[in-house]
Amino acid sequence: MRFRNGIIIGMVAFMAFILTLVIIISSKGSELTSDDYYVKDQNFQAEINARQTASDLGNPAKVRVSNDTLSVSFTDNSTVSDVELSFIRPNDKSLDRTIKISKIPALIPISFLKKGNYKVEIVFKVKGKNCEQVEDITIK
Repeated sequence: MRFRNGIIIGMVAFMAFILTLVIIISSKGSELTSDDYYVKDQNFQAEINARQTASDLGNPAKVRVSNDTLSVSFTDNSTVSDVELSFIRPNDKSLDRTIKISKIPALIPISFLKKGNYKVEIVFKVKGKNCEQVEDITIK
């Protein structure tokens, strides 16, 4: 009689544990998909072409982090226009930031970014052609 009661209590405890996990996991939000995924999928080929154009140019954007500043420069600053930097935090969408740069080379204070890893998407034009380059940086 005791063995049967132990098995039943164990099964009930295991089911309560699984139910608790299901409730906790389902209440958390998932950032694996974006809200506007359909629009992003339509622009995906343009993004691939822009990255290929930047690669053909030898990835001209150079991004360096030193102390509290981020420096952005290009191999040929005279032909670059419409520069936009998007700081993407892989694990927290609320920390994503986008800034536009009008003057190259640029020194940007990074006090608005929290410490951690970021993916920097650099979108720019060279002689009228759209280019995109992606760099990984770490803010310490």
